Amino acid sequence: MLASKSSLPSAVAGLGGRARARREWDVYTQYSAIVQIVDGVCVWWSEDEGWGALRSEALESDVFVHFSELTGPGFLSLRPGQTVRFEVEPYPAGQDGYFFRAHSVTII
Repeated sequence: MLASKSSLPSAVAGLGGRARARREWDVYTQYSAIVQIVDGVCVWWSEDEGWGALRSEALESDVFVHFSELTGPGFLSLRPGQTVRFEVEPYPAGQDGYFFRAHSVTII
């Protein structure tokens, strides 16, 4: 059955969006296995929300960090300016405005 003229633009737009999302996902999964360990600093941290951003000279943009990725004994939090070491992996393109996500963050 052929689409009517009125539904054609939305049908084409829907296919384009899914195709673009699929291409972005393919690139993400291809590179998500690449994990590197870098040193950096905490740029900002929200105690209320439990997440913030890290920065490293080894990366071209800031890195998303969640409190569940902080390692060490007791309740952990970060302060802007603290030096940290962390694993970094690509993050789904532009999610929350970040292109990288931190794992196993250790305060040094």
